[in-house]
Amino acid sequence: MSAERVVLVGAESTGKTTFARDLCDALARRGGAFASTRWVPEYGRDYTIEKLELERSRAARDGCPEPGMDALAWTSDDFVAIAREQNALEERLARVTGPVLICDTDTFATAIWHERYLGARSAAVEALAVAQPSLYLLTHHDDVAFEADEIRDGERFRAWMTEAFVERLRGGVHRLVSVRGTRDERVSAALIAIDAWLAELSAART
Repeated sequence: MSAERVVLVGAESTGKTTFARDLCDALARRGGAFASTRWVPEYGRDYTIEKLELERSRAARDGCPEPGMDALAWTSDDFVAIAREQNALEERLARVTGPVLICDTDTFATAIWHERYLGARSAAVEALAVAQPSLYLLTHHDDVAFEADEIRDGERFRAWMTEAFVERLRGGVHRLVSVRGTRDERVSAALIAIDAWLAELSAART
């Protein structure tokens, strides 16, 4: 049976990658089947960095000022490419992880990012979302101060993104748990949620 997906979602700069690493380590320390727990990185970040570097190379070639994130032109095709590669990463790591696979975002979240950048939903991206019911752990924008870097430019969108995740996940096949507090508090709450989710799935299958 495929590993159960535990997906971390939230607005920009809410500590999801740190959370993914911490949670993966905490599960692996349990030993046994959990010792091989893996986590899936966010491909969209790498894609964005490559897209920005390409634009900067073009600007340097043409003798233009170095562009920032606001110079990038996004299309639905970009997000379809991100979604497909995110799914491929998940599938590869699902074959070598323990009972759960920790996902630092997924295709469902990619669809939210499409709306954030292009102002509309994408049926093509949403169609690529993995159908397997998953446990979604939502980080909150009020718990982590926004930290800008070369590709983070959405501080003003953070509250909207938090609300969008709640709205889209509420009442569906997935389980949504809001995980708040310090790094240690987030991990502790996440472990409780994961254990409850796995127990519920096990009971449903017996």
